[in-house]
Amino acid sequence: MKRAIAILFSVGAFALLIMYLFKEEENPRLEQAQRRTTPSSSGEASQVPHPALIIDGELSPFQRALLRDVERQLAATIHYEDGYYQSGDPPPEIGVCTDVVLRAFSAAGVDLYQRMNEDIRRNLQAYPIRRPDPSIDARRCRNMIQFFRRHAKELPVQDNRLTDWQPGDIVFWDAKLQGDANHVGIVVTQEEAEGKPLIAHHWPGREVDISGGLFRFPVKGHFRWEE
Repeated sequence: MKRAIAILFSVGAFALLIMYLFKEEENPRLEQAQRRTTPSSSGEASQVPHPALIIDGELSPFQRALLRDVERQLAATIHYEDGYYQSGDPPPEIGVCTDVVLRAFSAAGVDLYQRMNEDIRRNLQAYPIRRPDPSIDARRCRNMIQFFRRHAKELPVQDNRLTDWQPGDIVFWDAKLQGDANHVGIVVTQEEAEGKPLIAHHWPGREVDISGGLFRFPVKGHFRWEE
């Protein structure tokens, strides 16, 4: 009897410890979510503008729409998770770096999924793949940079004319130092301490975020969408 009571006591203590550790792990996530949102007059969560996002009348309608969706993605707690999805688009709560661009362009009225897949199907020889796969082609950096080379305005990548970088510009990096484009982001402003543009992007292990470091990795492409 005493042994049974001792076992029950040990199990109960272990369960309480697990609950405590789980609570301690969840609190930082809750605090982070609270920092991203603020109660509105109706009691629902409303989006808090990111201090690095300057959405004003000097921007084009396309730039404003692009940055508004970047702002939405910043507040949406989108977790980085790679994977293959038959429909092409992953669930809204997860994504990778290319999804930041695809979703922002879609919100601005440009369906990159459709345009890229059509261009790949018609001009397969221009892309570094053997056969088209509409479920994943648009979400690969190596395909996306080729599409922008073919259909967007290509701009300088050097660090000598920062006025060449505008909100909404698309930037590709060789973040793996393998010689090709394997990461992508969107220029949001030129408010970094050194005067360099800040970038909205999705880094593995993080949520969609804004950061500096434009030239931390080799820049493989710099583009501006014009229609």
